[in-house]
Amino acid sequence: MQFKKHASYDKGDHEDLTFVPNHHFPDISEEKEKNNVAVFSEALLGVKPTKDKFVTKISCSRRSPFYIVNNFLFNLIITSLSFTLFAIDPKSAQTRLGGTFTLLLTSFSFKIVTSKSLPTIAYLTSLDKYQLMNIVFLACCCIWHSILSSLIPNDFKYKADKIALICYASIFVLLELMFITFLLISRRKVINLKKKIDDLVSKLETKLLDTEE
Repeated sequence: MQFKKHASYDKGDHEDLTFVPNHHFPDISEEKEKNNVAVFSEALLGVKPTKDKFVTKISCSRRSPFYIVNNFLFNLIITSLSFTLFAIDPKSAQTRLGGTFTLLLTSFSFKIVTSKSLPTIAYLTSLDKYQLMNIVFLACCCIWHSILSSLIPNDFKYKADKIALICYASIFVLLELMFITFLLISRRKVINLKKKIDDLVSKLETKLLDTEE
């Protein structure tokens, strides 16, 4: 996941114009700044300068292994535990529903905790979508256990439960594969976008040097 931050500084603020203090960017502790700080004059960007200042553009990215292990993996484990509830007798609906609701509340709590440790943004991230997908999956499990207890005849409960287990497992594996594919495609798009940005930065730097000459 990558994003860009923009800031402008007066020329006298710092002796090193490429220095960008972290306190200007809240919630930056989990990001790492790339070594590609580009500094442009306003005139080069087509903006009429009102005072002596520079415009900086910084490309940042999250440390993906940290989020994959501490967020995605734990969400996967919590949701996978829902399949263990199918080992309980189908006639014990209260036990099944109790276990599923516990997993559902755990997922909600985990989402709240992870949301507090991430920067506040106005759109759904890949992690948000993954957590919501798992919550919906657990909710569907709750609905099935309720249907099995109240609507399915006793002589057909065990067979229906096995069919439901196979269906839920197939859907779960399919969703996980689709999400992994989505992440890989998104990652490729980000890499391609970064290449375009790097090319643009190189062209702007060349234009700046030509203008100074």
